[in-house]
Amino acid sequence: MAVAKLHYSFTPGTLKVSREDYPKLKDQLYNFLGCSSDPEYYRKKKDYLNIPAHIKEGVEKIFAEFGVTDVSDIWEIKE
Repeated sequence: MAVAKLHYSFTPGTLKVSREDYPKLKDQLYNFLGCSSDPEYYRKKKDYLNIPAHIKEGVEKIFAEFGVTDVSDIWEIKE
């Protein structure tokens, strides 16, 4: 049986954060995800394939610091 490919996007979560706080959020996510360029960050923001649980939880913790605690507000998940 093949492993399902799930595509995770945290774009919906970024829309819940104020414009003033977005640069701080982006900086924290950028560093946490180990991004070395803006295109890499935006690719992960839009489509992170089969995200490991520890990374998903880390992203959720960062969003919680900005008042976004409901995971359904953070993620869009597609097959």
